[in-house]
Amino acid sequence: MSNPKVTFGFVNCNRLHYLKSCIESLLLSTADFESKELIIVDNASVEPGTEEYLSSLEDRGFIVVRRESRDPANEFAQGLNTVCEMAQGEFVVPLQGDMQFVLSSQWLHEYVRYAEAHPELVGCITLDAQRTVTNSSHKYAMDESYDADYQFVVDLDRDPVAGAADV
Repeated sequence: MSNPKVTFGFVNCNRLHYLKSCIESLLLSTADFESKELIIVDNASVEPGTEEYLSSLEDRGFIVVRRESRDPANEFAQGLNTVCEMAQGEFVVPLQGDMQFVLSSQWLHEYVRYAEAHPELVGCITLDAQRTVTNSSHKYAMDESYDADYQFVVDLDRDPVAGAADV
């Protein structure tokens, strides 16, 4: 795709079952949205079947970056950086490989329309393992004392709904 609207990015290492399930469910749930690209960064997987699956993704027109060696302490962050550097989409969506998509038809169209209509309300917030905010694209509040200037409210009393790097 020459000008994709949405880039979905994945970082993988020896989790073929999860990667395959996530990507195939994403493709099914976004079949009606053609303006997308997938970038998969594989961190030197040795799991049987991985190379064949990655090759099949390339055959379907998706981008696969193969790392030749592992750097467990940094490879996830480096993989996300690679996705962001290579992304051609207006919106970049990094995904965890063990996610599943159950929505179908029109949901991505609706998300994109909303993001385009309300850019001031769309952004990301990053929490570390201790659930401390380490980065935010917008002003945020940590409790109910926020006012209209806050775009995000961080509610640490609720369990997280997604893992690291889901924005």
